[in-house]
Amino acid sequence: MLTVDLKQLKNNVRPAVDYLRSRLDEPIEVKGSRVWLMRTNARVAKLLLQKFLHQLHLEGYRILVIHSGLIEVHTPERERRRTIRTAVGAKPSAWETIPDLWYLTPPTDHPPAQAKQERDEARDERTLNNKEFASGSTSLKQGWKHHQVR
Repeated sequence: MLTVDLKQLKNNVRPAVDYLRSRLDEPIEVKGSRVWLMRTNARVAKLLLQKFLHQLHLEGYRILVIHSGLIEVHTPERERRRTIRTAVGAKPSAWETIPDLWYLTPPTDHPPAQAKQERDEARDERTLNNKEFASGSTSLKQGWKHHQVR
C-alpha cells in the first residue's frame, strides 16, 4: 500500500485526487489530504503527480519519495528577500561644503625654473637639427638622394 500526502497542495488536493482516479485502474482511498493507493508503485505515482503539476502550471513543487510506502508533495521554497538598509553616507568635509575657501588650499609643487631652461634648450637643439636635415646639409639627406638615384 502506498500513501501519498498532498497536504501542501492546499486548494489543488481535490483536482489531484480526481486526476489520479482518472489515470489509475484501481480503487483509491482518500482521507483529508492523504491518498492510499493499493497496487501502484512509488515510481508510477510520482510520475503521475509530476504530470498533474505540469498540466496545472504549478512550477517549483517537488515530489519526494520518503520511503517505498510514502510520497510527499512539497511547495516551492520562497526566496527570501533581504531588506536593503538605506546607507548613511559620511558627512562631507569642510572643503566640499565651503567652496569659497579655495584660496586657503595649499599651492601645488611646481618644477624649478632651471628644469624649464634645460627643456627649452633641448627643444631648440631639436629644431636646429630638423632645419639642417631639411636643407640637405647632413649626410643623411645626401645618402637618401644617393639611394634614390640607383
